[in-house]
Amino acid sequence: MDKNNIPHIVVVGNVRNSKARFDEGKDNKVYIGLFDPKTGKKEWIKQLMDTPVELSSSDVKLQVFEDQNLYIIVKSKYIYQLDRNSLTYKSVLENYVKDAPSLSTGIAKVEFKYEDYGSSYQIINNEGQNLAYYPLINKSIPDKQLYDERRKKLPNPTTKTEFTFSSKSSYYPEEKIQLIQYSYQYQYGFPKDSPRFSWDKDYGGSGIFTDRDPYKKVLINPWQFKGARLISFKDFTPGRLYFEPVVLAQNDKTLLIAYKPTPAEDDPLQIQLLDISTGAIQKTISTELKSIYGNGSLLKDGFIVKGSSDYYYFDNSGKQINKFEGYNPKFDSLN
Repeated sequence: MDKNNIPHIVVVGNVRNSKARFDEGKDNKVYIGLFDPKTGKKEWIKQLMDTPVELSSSDVKLQVFEDQNLYIIVKSKYIYQLDRNSLTYKSVLENYVKDAPSLSTGIAKVEFKYEDYGSSYQIINNEGQNLAYYPLINKSIPDKQLYDERRKKLPNPTTKTEFTFSSKSSYYPEEKIQLIQYSYQYQYGFPKDSPRFSWDKDYGGSGIFTDRDPYKKVLINPWQFKGARLISFKDFTPGRLYFEPVVLAQNDKTLLIAYKPTPAEDDPLQIQLLDISTGAIQKTISTELKSIYGNGSLLKDGFIVKGSSDYYYFDNSGKQINKFEGYNPKFDSLN
């Protein structure tokens, strides 16, 4: 999403002439392209890197950080930023090396941390140290210190509210999956630990316990509650039934989710829009999709969801407008 909340699909990779056989016509230059998800049309394609690199689909990783800019890792070595305000791109690797003393010797390998950790990278520097680097606050943290850093008291927190689904419990398999609304302490750019809700037994401490020991049935253990900096949580849609659910997107009015209505393996997913204040169902849309990943977008005229590699654009009536093939976009020319 750019500064005007207009969506774009970003594709990074090599370009090959569709008329060529196998790898003929492939020059190994690395390009970045923007496409309109509603029409599938190319907006622009430009060369991203001066260094030619042969890429597979697993060699490129993309992630949106809390500043709402898109960050791109190529071959676990090169890092770029696509600015949402200007839709221009630049290498940020040099700035990281310059700004963070622990990275001054250079970066040997870089990957994104899981989003549960906050906006961050997993880095091995040229001295062989394993570090988590949080670029929005310019802080590098040795791996052995990260557990405590994610749970530290924040200096100037605000309250943020998000949604997640509970996971199936091994202790209480009869309990249904629930859509949880939770509020927590948040500070821009800082390490965090997302809560994981699943019905469990709280024995009141650490150690080895049996069912003969007293315990409480809890949806989240006290140490997890504290570690995630939780303030409160609740079942947002009591009594509703979900299978293989995922939270896709939220704004100030609507929550977008997807789930299977039954546990049947071949059952396709349904997409649902909920009132974010009350949980009331705004719309339920049947699809033929068997998998949807947890990164969608709510728009003025509809919404976008992502499959394993493809993007699906739906209008506000629930009609699918376009399917964009993310791994194999087609276009006439680079210009």
